[in-house]
Amino acid sequence: MSKPILAAICNECNTELHEGQSAFYDDKREVHYCNQSCFVEWARDNVDTLAYEYKKENCGRVDL
Repeated sequence: MSKPILAAICNECNTELHEGQSAFYDDKREVHYCNQSCFVEWARDNVDTLAYEYKKENCGRVDL
């Protein structure tokens, strides 16, 4: 039996993800996570970065 082909590494826990497995993908950063729970753990550890990026991309000063 052949060894499974490595397709990605989880950005949170560094687990190897192989072809044929399901994974959670972040389009913006182009990285994979084992599942949504791994993504949430990563997001909790990087909340300041996420808030900064959200503000930069979606918020701005307006005159009312």
